[in-house]
Amino acid sequence: MDRKLARLFIYEVYYRKIMSHKELREMKYGMEVVFNELNKTLILLLIFAILNKLNYFLFSFAILSTIRCFSGGLHFKTNLSCLLFSIVFFTVTSYYSVYLPVELLQYRHLVLMLSAGVIGVISPITSSNRPIKSKRKRRRLKFTAVLFTMFWVYVILFELQDPSIIKCGVITIALQASQLTIGYALDSARNITGAPR
Repeated sequence: MDRKLARLFIYEVYYRKIMSHKELREMKYGMEVVFNELNKTLILLLIFAILNKLNYFLFSFAILSTIRCFSGGLHFKTNLSCLLFSIVFFTVTSYYSVYLPVELLQYRHLVLMLSAGVIGVISPITSSNRPIKSKRKRRRLKFTAVLFTMFWVYVILFELQDPSIIKCGVITIALQASQLTIGYALDSARNITGAPR
């Protein structure tokens, strides 16, 4: 959706007093997130199509999207920094992981179980723009993140045969666990120092 069209829609809702100010802010934030994610995804699709690694990107993207949606992760202040991080993340999972030594596959069970444990313990790491205070909602997000993680662990360990795709999946889950760990450490440091989120 075009940003001008979104702004017009929000103004119309505001003018007709259909929603409260808080609900309007939430809707505006949600629409901006969707718009930015669509743009970012199109750019990533183009990059990995040019690199001829689209199948690896799509597999990695499917894993990350289904886990991160519930577990959270690192959050950036600008769309550009988010895009650059995504390019680096998917370059590692979709391009460089293919060239990792095949010996990595011997340790895939250990790497996946450790990563699933980290995701289960740390999730969810949420954006300061969308904090989650409800313990029940946090538990539900954690449970769903673990559920999707275990689904992908099963697929990677028991359903896939292609070593390159397996490595791509292992690295995707391991990197998601790593960014959760970094996000948790940053949140803890902010809480200790009292720095604004």
